[in-house]
Amino acid sequence: MAQITNIITIHEYNKMTAEQRAALGGENLLAVVQQDWEEARINAAIAAMPIVADDGYNVRNEQHLIAKYAVQLADALIAELQKKGGEDGRN
Repeated sequence: MAQITNIITIHEYNKMTAEQRAALGGENLLAVVQQDWEEARINAAIAAMPIVADDGYNVRNEQHLIAKYAVQLADALIAELQKKGGEDGRN
């Protein structure tokens, strides 16, 4: 019985060449999973924090504002990525 040997996101699958896709047969089964948008949201918020902090906020006294605006930036990014993914068939 064949077993799954690879797990990738749809985005990664869409970047594969036809030759790479053709090699996925027989014993090389592939599981394609949806993008984990919550993980992407968390990573985007973390990445946005220095940008927000550099916008003149006092890191010591305004941590809640920095976190709030970083999450808002992340949410906007995820919404745009999801919208763009739907337009051209990518997820």
